[in-house]
Amino acid sequence: MTPNKLHKMLSFGFTDKGSSKNQAIGIYGNGFKSGSTRLGSDALIFTKNGGCQSVGMLSQTYLQSIKSQAVVVPIVPFSQHTRSLVVTEDSEASLAAILQHSIISSLENIHAHFDSIHSKKGTKILI
Repeated sequence: MTPNKLHKMLSFGFTDKGSSKNQAIGIYGNGFKSGSTRLGSDALIFTKNGGCQSVGMLSQTYLQSIKSQAVVVPIVPFSQHTRSLVVTEDSEASLAAILQHSIISSLENIHAHFDSIHSKKGTKILI
């Protein structure tokens, strides 16, 4: 996924699927969010696509820890070629949140998860 697609996937209520009379599920944009939170309190999503690799965190533990009144989803993009952080408005704060509030404690650990996706495109989810 691209960083934009990851952001949309982790946003409540977003779907790019068209509605159909015969389609009972998958049209409200909450499937991954509600499904993953029923399996565990936290989800880390590692994804590669188009020269960019991103990690996103959907975490009830993080939100409770920072006493958030809204859903905050840290997403961090990296260059797939140089492995360097792509600096955005909130990438450094998001990286700090992921490193402090998840099972991932270092950049080396993040890159090891990206490396475990053996193709140039793909996604790995930890719940």
